[in-house]
Amino acid sequence: MDDQTTPRSRSQAHSTVHTTPSTRLDYTRYSLKSKDKKRVDSADAPFNQRRCLIQNLPNGHTVQYCHMIPRKLTKNEDLMASLEWYWNMPYKSLHLNTRYNVFFAEAAFHLYHDNGAWGLLPERSIIDQYNEKLVLGRSNFPEIQAEGGFEYRLIPLDGSMESYPILRQNDHAPPLNKDQYTLHFYPFNTLPLFRSHLHPKFAIYELGRMFDGLTDKDQAAADAAVLSYPELDIIYRIYLRWSCPRKGPLFEEWKKKGRPDGDGDRQSESSSRTGYDSMRGSVKRRRTGNSSEQGSPTPAGNCSDIMQMANPSSETLSHDTLIEHECIYGKGGWTQESLSGWAADASNWFTVLVEARSRSRSRSRAYSAVHNTPSTCLAYSLKPKEKERVDSADAPFNQRRCLIQNLPNDHTVQYCHMIPRKLMKNEGLMALLEWNWNLPYNSLHLNTRYNIFFALHLHHDNDSWGLLPNKTIIDQYERGQIFGRRTFPEIQLPKDGFEYRLIPLGESMKLYPILRQNEHAPPPNGDQFRLHFYPFDTLPPFRSHLHPKFAIFELGRKFTKLIQQNPTAADAAFSSYPILSTIRIIYQGWTHQEVDKSSFEEWKKKGNPDGDGDRQSESSSRTGYDSLRSGAKRRRTGNSSEQGSPTPAGKSSDIMQRANPSSETLSHETLIEHECVYGKGGWTQESLSGWAADVSKYVTL
Repeated sequence: MDDQTTPRSRSQAHSTVHTTPSTRLDYTRYSLKSKDKKRVDSADAPFNQRRCLIQNLPNGHTVQYCHMIPRKLTKNEDLMASLEWYWNMPYKSLHLNTRYNVFFAEAAFHLYHDNGAWGLLPERSIIDQYNEKLVLGRSNFPEIQAEGGFEYRLIPLDGSMESYPILRQNDHAPPLNKDQYTLHFYPFNTLPLFRSHLHPKFAIYELGRMFDGLTDKDQAAADAAVLSYPELDIIYRIYLRWSCPRKGPLFEEWKKKGRPDGDGDRQSESSSRTGYDSMRGSVKRRRTGNSSEQGSPTPAGNCSDIMQMANPSSETLSHDTLIEHECIYGKGGWTQESLSGWAADASNWFTVLVEARSRSRSRSRAYSAVHNTPSTCLAYSLKPKEKERVDSADAPFNQRRCLIQNLPNDHTVQYCHMIPRKLMKNEGLMALLEWNWNLPYNSLHLNTRYNIFFALHLHHDNDSWGLLPNKTIIDQYERGQIFGRRTFPEIQLPKDGFEYRLIPLGESMKLYPILRQNEHAPPPNGDQFRLHFYPFDTLPPFRSHLHPKFAIFELGRKFTKLIQQNPTAADAAFSSYPILSTIRIIYQGWTHQEVDKSSFEEWKKKGNPDGDGDRQSESSSRTGYDSLRSGAKRRRTGNSSEQGSPTPAGKSSDIMQRANPSSETLSHETLIEHECVYGKGGWTQESLSGWAADVSKYVTL
């Protein structure tokens, strides 16, 4: 029979796609075009006004577009075809960028969702409709419409949110106050029902997929979830049926018919209307084409669908394209032929791009181009040993909790660089800091434990706040500038850590309260938490291992940027915190101080002897960072084939070895590392051709 129910013993066909990788936030960053986002905005507006579906917080830096079914699953051709078959859709008509598969979620809840911590349960009547039609054949698949939106309930799955409350905003009348918010604790039975444009078929499939993963990971937790939510048993049955691979003549005949003009998800959401340009169609063409096309995100020509998706304007070429490529093909898509073919065509894009950038980029703008830390850089910048050093340094003060919210370390608490690691590529800036901080040349690196803390860092990365050290420490650095670099203060970490106070910069956090946990006795309850509102004067001072020189530099950089972009907001910040004037003076002295050229060059020649790179026993050699800046300098002064090339073999392949020390796989991570150091201008035909020439030794097929 065509529609027999799959038994509970679970098909293994799609068992490899249970866990969404932690970098899927980056995939979504590149997967939605402007038109796609506008469609999501329009669909969500009547129900949630683009607010976080779970917390009802306003749309800002931390509220993101979130795919219900991970877009990464698009590369699973068998799965996509199965869904299209059972959902009674034409072959190749389903795509996961449809507005009905995308909603808004705050970054923390996006991460929890990506890690299978919670799902959305549709109304029982809708679940029953899909379940009843399973035995009647695909032609009877329910056509479910809802002008008033669909109703959902959040259900936790694996217990990972037991210590993490949900703060939900009930109304939005200014000024904000604590009566507008309610704290909801695990298992979140007090949360209200949500209404959304999300279509239930996406929510049902994804909830079933998450539950399937839970049965693999923790059968006891899966059984407990079914006891609390009996509908999960039905959801699971539906999921297994929808994801069961199809075979046979009827299926093959259906595939031959292809995709006619129509609505890709029966909600007036066709691929053509979203501008998605039939991504799965382009994938198929590559698979059946010649070897030079297979897996190659060629940046020119009519077959460059993936390039156009990652970069529809064709104005830049970077690791974004590789992210799109791997999202579809996986790590096995990297081959010497595909990368060589890609590099051969790349010159049409690179030459014009690099020349244009080199003409427009002057030395005076050396620091303006590196203000923002790329969201993808952090994930690949810390080795296990470096993380262990941060863990050890932070433990006496914060036990690896979020520095700002004091929440336990879990999916949403991340390693956060105070000074963005991207600034490592600015050789002039790094040398100035080393000179003015009285360090040896090439000894400073930003992966030092004293530049890293724990936080959900989106607001920090968007320059919304900074950490202000104690005034006595600021005064020491101010006096040190008067007498020269030789008198730079040697400030050691005190036993009780350094003291900091959070100060907001600009007004981007006016609508976002900070929920801070005061104590941690289980179980969590409302008395353990306190809400703090802008300008956060009620927040207590923080104690941390973070070294003040990193905090002062970063606060000065952000304040200088605020002066340039929003003088009114900068004046308001200065009125509240006059010491920002001193911070800015110190920052300018560290980054723009006139240096005697001969003395400076003589100092550079001495290089980096063995020692403590930041005077806190944190040298490059001890962290295992392998002198990234030295490696970068060698490439800049070497021959053209070495310039900017993350060569995956040989002693000079520092970047490759850091991104992939075992050389077991080759992915866009290497490209991220490369761009983090060299910038987009580092992509050249020569560098990519040289990289492709060696790459076959390390490709996992």
